[in-house]
Amino acid sequence: MKKLILLIITSSLLISCVKENNGNVTIEKDNFNRSLILSNWVQNIVLPAYEDFKIKLTDLKSKEQNFTANPNTATLTELQDALFQAQLVWQHVAMFDLHRNSSEKASYRLFMNTYPIDNETSIGNSNEDDATLIDHLENGDASNIELDRSNAIDEQGFPAIDYLINGVALTKYTTDPKKENYKVYLTKVVDRMVSLTNNVVSYWNNNASAIIANNGSSATASFDLMLNDYINYVEQGFRESKIATPSGKRSGNEFKNELAVESYYSADHSKALFDEAYKAVKNLYYGISYDGTKTGTSIDAYLKYLNAEFFNTSDKKDYKIADYIDTKFADIEAVTQDLDDNFVTQINTDNTKLFTTFNVIQEFVVLIKTNTFQALNVRIDYVDADGD
Repeated sequence: MKKLILLIITSSLLISCVKENNGNVTIEKDNFNRSLILSNWVQNIVLPAYEDFKIKLTDLKSKEQNFTANPNTATLTELQDALFQAQLVWQHVAMFDLHRNSSEKASYRLFMNTYPIDNETSIGNSNEDDATLIDHLENGDASNIELDRSNAIDEQGFPAIDYLINGVALTKYTTDPKKENYKVYLTKVVDRMVSLTNNVVSYWNNNASAIIANNGSSATASFDLMLNDYINYVEQGFRESKIATPSGKRSGNEFKNELAVESYYSADHSKALFDEAYKAVKNLYYGISYDGTKTGTSIDAYLKYLNAEFFNTSDKKDYKIADYIDTKFADIEAVTQDLDDNFVTQINTDNTKLFTTFNVIQEFVVLIKTNTFQALNVRIDYVDADGD
């Protein structure tokens, strides 16, 4: 009888401690409540960030009105500062798309911040309209430009404003024969950004509860969608746009393009924008609120709950995924702390530092896309061509 009881107890312990093995990833049984993460993300990160972004755009609009009504050095400086403040907050909302409208040909993020702008030539590029931004300003009627077309994504948003107020002389708005065209176009770009953002903010406010409640594990569940949007942003909006494209990393330095630096016409801000985007990437992973005052349930907590491990084929050892991700964040910070504040300067003085930055971000991407997605039983819902 005692042997039977001992056998039952032993069997129960084995069952309670059983791990699932998915390829090279091992986890405990998953009974995690994903709504805890969703609630933290939506209530403490997404909604506050979007509310602040809306405030910053309202201020940008106010400063734009002051400038176009009375263009001078003082109103221009105020507008330039308002632009930078809005760009900083933008880094915290850029990753949140959530497939709001699958019929949209271009996402909110692309309309708001596609760079470099189309200010040189677009002839022969089937994705564009063969009329450059400068063509519109110097030879056309800015009031007739349609910015809602997907082939106009690189003629609007933050990069267009950056060009319009940092890339041209003040005289374009005071004495130039085309000054009204410049004013009209600037107003049109800002108004579209405000309109697009108001729609997105309304979507999140109206659907916050439903997004949190959709806490299952499937391709249409909120956690799966948001995690996919997160890593898609880290790949495309963070790694590629901010580092790979301007540095020419994909071509081995052969096609570096300083014009592709974010905020090119005020490039002294480029490192600050990168740092703010990195902060947003890190905060979502660790569940840190937008205002930085509290830490809620997170991807990190989920991985630790699962006691998730992976087998590293390079050194033939098992590692806790959460611990290994900690080291990747530390690596990114160690590499990027010495980057020049101006990425144009960095490209032209020591481009290898940007290559190294790309490499450490890539290690983080692979760890999330492979091991973390596998541990959390989430499938990649987008297609890329970078091979990771």
